[in-house]
Amino acid sequence: MKEKQEDYTRLFNNMISGVSLNSIVYKNNLPVDYRILNVNNAFEEMVQIPKKNIIGKVSSEVLTDFKELNNYFPLFCRVASTGEPEEFEFMSGKHNRYFHVVSTCPIKEDLQTTFKMLPKKTYRRTAESFYKYRIA
Repeated sequence: MKEKQEDYTRLFNNMISGVSLNSIVYKNNLPVDYRILNVNNAFEEMVQIPKKNIIGKVSSEVLTDFKELNNYFPLFCRVASTGEPEEFEFMSGKHNRYFHVVSTCPIKEDLQTTFKMLPKKTYRRTAESFYKYRIA
């Protein structure tokens, strides 16, 4: 069993896509943020923040350069509560980088996000997809 765990850890840490494992944070029974439980090496490189400064923190504290992700918080909550996966693309304005994101729910109320950096020419975000998940 220990060997299997080590295999999964190696796989997780050596993926070329950035992966973040998260848990929705509630206040007065309302979702307010998500706590980052674990990230792989690719995620650390993409956000340019050391793992030790990310793990255990809420996203609003550590992903301040990726404020565009706030627009997708309702989507993250829906994935964590329904278990239905979602995907979208966004641009991080500060870094001028484009990302394709897939969100899945490994355990109810938890969230896994997989990030892949896109070349500008493949970025397909439309105004419709941006506003679809914006908080009203």
